[in-house]
Amino acid sequence: MVTNDESLKLARAHHAAGRLDEAESLYRACLDSAPAEAAAHHGLGVLVIERGQLDAGLGFLLRALELAPENGHHWESYAQALMLAQRPQEGLAVIERAIDCGLDSEAALGLREMLQRMLATPAPSDEDALIALFEQHRFDEVERLARDWTERRPWDAFGWKMLGAMLAQCSRGEEAVPVLEEALRRDDQDPQILNTLGVALEQVGRLEDAGLAYAHAAKGSPDSVAALYNLASLLQTIGQPEEAIGYFGTVLAINPQHLKSYNNRGSALRQLGRTDEALADYGCALEIDPDHPETLTNLGNALAELGRLDEALEYQRRAVALRPGQAEMLANLGNVLLQLGRVEEAATTYREALSKKPQDAELHSKLLFTLNYHSELSAEAIFADYREFDRRHGEPARAHWSGHTNDRDPERRLRLGYVSPDLRLHSARHVLEPLLMHRNRLDFELYAYAELTREDAQTARYQGLVDAWIPTRGLSDAELAERIRADGIDILVDLAGHTAGNRLGVFARKPAPVSVSWLGYGYTTGLTAI
Repeated sequence: MVTNDESLKLARAHHAAGRLDEAESLYRACLDSAPAEAAAHHGLGVLVIERGQLDAGLGFLLRALELAPENGHHWESYAQALMLAQRPQEGLAVIERAIDCGLDSEAALGLREMLQRMLATPAPSDEDALIALFEQHRFDEVERLARDWTERRPWDAFGWKMLGAMLAQCSRGEEAVPVLEEALRRDDQDPQILNTLGVALEQVGRLEDAGLAYAHAAKGSPDSVAALYNLASLLQTIGQPEEAIGYFGTVLAINPQHLKSYNNRGSALRQLGRTDEALADYGCALEIDPDHPETLTNLGNALAELGRLDEALEYQRRAVALRPGQAEMLANLGNVLLQLGRVEEAATTYREALSKKPQDAELHSKLLFTLNYHSELSAEAIFADYREFDRRHGEPARAHWSGHTNDRDPERRLRLGYVSPDLRLHSARHVLEPLLMHRNRLDFELYAYAELTREDAQTARYQGLVDAWIPTRGLSDAELAERIRADGIDILVDLAGHTAGNRLGVFARKPAPVSVSWLGYGYTTGLTAI
C-alpha cells in the first residue's frame, strides 16, 4: 500500500513536471488521509495559485503556515501570495514576523526588500511625468520607467498599461500582448487597456480577439472614439464594410471633425460599390484638412472608378507630392496612368513604388500586369521580372512546404479547389459558369475559395454550383493555406494570376499536391509552385 509520504513525493514530482491534474489529485488524496499534512497544504496552495485560483491558494498556504511555522518556505510562499493578491502591507508584515523569528534567509530578505519597494507609493506627478514622456514619443525612457514601475508596484495596473501602450506604439505586439493582459488582470474594466490590447492583437494577426477587445472597450466607454474607430477599421479590414460604416457613423456623431472616419467610411462605401456616396465623405475630410494625403489618394481612386481619369490623375499627383516616398501613393498614381494607357509611365511609377517596398507582393503584381503591355520590352526581359517575383515571394515560402496526406485511392472523387476574387458579376463568368454547371459530378468535388469584398446575384449562382463555399477575405496566406490543406484539395486552381485580389501568396506555400493557373490571367505567374 502506498504511504502518505510516497504519495506526497509523487505529487511533487508531477507538479515539477507540469502535470498539474495528477499532482492536484495526489495532494488532495494526502489531505483526505492526513488533514494536518502541512506539506500537502503548501504544495496544493502553490499549485492552485498557478492555476489562477488565488483566494483558494491563500487558504491552503495559511493553513500550511499554521501547521508548520518553523518552515521558512511557508512564510515566504504566503507572503508572495499576499503580494500577488495586491495586499503588500500584509505580505510585508508576514515576512517581517518570519525574520524576527530567525527565518532570515536570503530569499526572505529579498522578498522584504521587494515588498518595501512596492509600498513606496508614487506621487501623482510620477504618473503625469510618464504620460508626458509617452506623448513626447520618448519611448526608451517610457520603457525604462514603466518596467521599474511594474517591479516596484506589480499590483498597479498603471505601470503595465503604460508599458503595453509603449510596446504597441512601437509595433512590438508580441511583447505588448502579455503585458497588457497583466494590466487587465489588475483592472479588467479600463477601456484604454482594452483598446490598446486590441491594437497589439491586430499586430500579431489575432484579428478576432482584437475585435472582441475593441468591442469590450466600446461597451465600457460608449463615447470612446479610439475604440469605436479601431473596431470600425478592423471590420473594414476583414471584409465587413456594412458594419464598419455603422461604427464610423457613431464616431462622427461623437466627433464630427474626425477626419479619419470620413476617409475610411468613404473607402468602406467604395467596397460596397457606393462610390458616389464615398465622394461626399472624402469631400468632408478635405474640408477639415485640404492636404490630407490619404484622403487625396482615396478620392483619386474613387474618381478613377467613376471614369473621371483626368481628375483622378490630378489628385494622385497631389498625394505623391505630399508623400513622395510612400509606396501606396505611387502605386495609386501608377493605377491611373495605366488606365489612361500610359503604360511606360505606369511601369516606371510601379518600379519606383516597389523600390520603396521591395517585399510587397501586391505592388509586384501590379508591375508584372503592366509589363505585359509594355511596347519596348522583350519577352525575355519581361519574363526576368516574373522570375524575380518567384525569387522574392516564392522561394521564401518553400520553408512552409510539407508532404501531402491526400487519400491515394484511385476510385475516390478528386477534390478541386478554385481560388478567385471574381466569383461575382465579372467577365470570367462566361467561361467559368458553364464549366461548373456541366462538370463531372461523379468524379470531381468542387471547393470555391472566394476572395470577395461584396457579393451579388452571380455570387449566389456560383454558390449553388459547388460542393463547398469558403469566404477567404481576412484570412492570412498562412491561414488560408492551412485551410486548403485541411480540406484535402488535390488540385488547386488559381483564377486570378497577377490581377487584383489574387492569393498567389497561398499558392507559394503549395497547400495542394497540384497547382495550376487558368482563365483569369493570360501569362505565367512566375511561381515555380504552380
